[in-house]
Parts: sequence; structure tokens; C-alpha cells
Amino acid sequence: MKETIGIYEDGKIIELYAGIHNIKIIGSWLVSLNLFRVYLKEVNGDRLIYWKKRMFRPNDYVNGRKAKIVADIDIDKGGLFSIHFENASHVKATYMGRFGLGLLSRKKILNKDIKIVIGE
Repeated sequence: MKETIGIYEDGKIIELYAGIHNIKIIGSWLVSLNLFRVYLKEVNGDRLIYWKKRMFRPNDYVNGRKAKIVADIDIDKGGLFSIHFENASHVKATYMGRFGLGLLSRKKILNKDIKIVIGE
């Protein structure tokens, strides 16, 4: 099971290996990022690594839940990083429900409940 991180858990320490990692928003395939940004800060250094938004954002599943791949982050040297979020209040996600039937209600996922996962 992949660990999820709430978009208000600023400064959480995560370990990543070298390579390109996907950043996925959990809970919906209908996601609007607006001014939202994610970056990593190396724990034992000053290096900052910003995400690269994807033009094509495929759908996926994480832990049995809908997920939208929104960006990639390229780690050239693995290690411990603190994760930081800018403009977390700007993320919008619409509840889709089973078979997309939730779209009829246009119910929004509460911003405080939006989570991400970083993975390959």
C-alpha cells in the first residue's frame, strides 16, 4: 500500500530513490491544480527540486481509489527530502463516485481531504 500525503502536511519527510517519480492526486480523475505547486527540499542540503506539470494527465488507481497523474519529479540523487506545498487551497477535485455517477451531483472533495502519492 502506497503512503498518501495530505496537501496540508507541509514539511513531511519522505525518502526517494534516484529516478523520475509521478505525483498523483488521489480521489478523483477531475482535478484542477490552478496555482498549486509541489517541491522537495533535501534534508541534508539546500537543494530544491520542483515538479514538472504534465501536459497529458492520465488516469490511474492507487490503493483501489481513482488518481490523476498531474506531474513528475526528477530526483538525480536519492535521499531524504521534506515535501512542501504552495497554494494548497487552490486545488479542486470533483467527486466522481462509482462509474462516474457522482458527477451528476457536482460534489467537490473538501480541500483538506485531498491527498497525493509520489510513486513510479
